[in-house]
Amino acid sequence: MATTMSVEGDVVRVAVQGRLDGEDVDTLAQALRERLDTGRDFGVVFDRRELGAPTKAGREALERWGSADLEAMGKPCAGWADVYDERRAASLTRAAENREGHEKPVYPYRMFTDIAEAHAWASEQLAARRSTGS
Repeated sequence: MATTMSVEGDVVRVAVQGRLDGEDVDTLAQALRERLDTGRDFGVVFDRRELGAPTKAGREALERWGSADLEAMGKPCAGWADVYDERRAASLTRAAENREGHEKPVYPYRMFTDIAEAHAWASEQLAARRSTGS
């Protein structure tokens, strides 16, 4: 498993390759907690193109992170962009169209197949938030 993370301005870029395990989720959660602690708005680009199914420990860590931190991200996260390969994106889009009553994220969210477009969108969301002061 390989997880890379970088921060460009106030946009956190994360890429995960292979199966998502508990350590990867904890690394991501810690990086986002650090962004929350700054008190500044931020964007996220999560590159999932090489991501496999999570391990059992990965699923458990996702559940812990979701219950502990996800709600707090609602205000400071100006935009979260997930990047998938085209096949997975099409599959997820079809699945979402057929689901009723699914929870919506507590922050602006979009799915992309192009990493540059995802980064541009997250940056635009951040700039728009700062220009309106909300």
